[in-house]
Amino acid sequence: MDITCDGVVIRETDYKDNDKIVTFLTAGYGKITVLAKGVKSIKSKNSSAVQLFCSSTFEMTEKNGRYILKTATLLDSFYAVRDNIERFSLASYFADVAAVVCTENNDEKEMLRLILNCFYAMSRFPEIPLWRIKAAFELKCMQANGLTPDFNSCTECGKAAIDSTDNFGMYLFSPEDGTPICPRCLKDRENKNIIPISTFTIDAAQYILSSPQKRMLKFFLPEEKDLKREFSQFCEKYLVCQTARRYETLTFYKTVCNM
Repeated sequence: MDITCDGVVIRETDYKDNDKIVTFLTAGYGKITVLAKGVKSIKSKNSSAVQLFCSSTFEMTEKNGRYILKTATLLDSFYAVRDNIERFSLASYFADVAAVVCTENNDEKEMLRLILNCFYAMSRFPEIPLWRIKAAFELKCMQANGLTPDFNSCTECGKAAIDSTDNFGMYLFSPEDGTPICPRCLKDRENKNIIPISTFTIDAAQYILSSPQKRMLKFFLPEEKDLKREFSQFCEKYLVCQTARRYETLTFYKTVCNM
């Protein structure tokens, strides 16, 4: 059976002398792992289209439960992403997350759009800060996978979140539950892993979650307050906690960006 679809390369592994094992993220077939024969050779007409982060049209054939690449046509190389160490490391993190949350034979249209939109923003608009793209990706990724955070009420007692702040007016957010927890309920918990967040962080998060992807990077945070770190840490910790993974690519990104 032959399959033709558009997708993006989220993982590649060298195999034998001139072959690669390549993982594509596609809209209709989800995550597909394909044997790409001969693509490491300079004579291969498919080599440029199966590079990491490339968006391409792939034609594959299935044989004995395995997919083998027939042809690949490049749509966008996102070269500027691969040409800069900070953008490359962030794109690697996005690809790793996609490889974790996406599955085979599943509708991954939203995740494919999300990763392509983020790659496009990084390659075409260098003036957009990478932390802004990263935060929006993390929240939209969780939303696309049915893990949207709820800021309305305490996870334990149901008390309205606006009445669940601490003595400093900060909301106590539980990344495991995906909701705030009031100070009284937190006292009775053995696991006190919480993220203190301000109303500014909640407002920015809700904007991203309620916006279409083409507007998700336009969220607002007051410049006179040191909120970038707070918001970035909230988005990152929520994704890492919900996916229950440790991402080496995230560590690398934070190293090269001196975070």
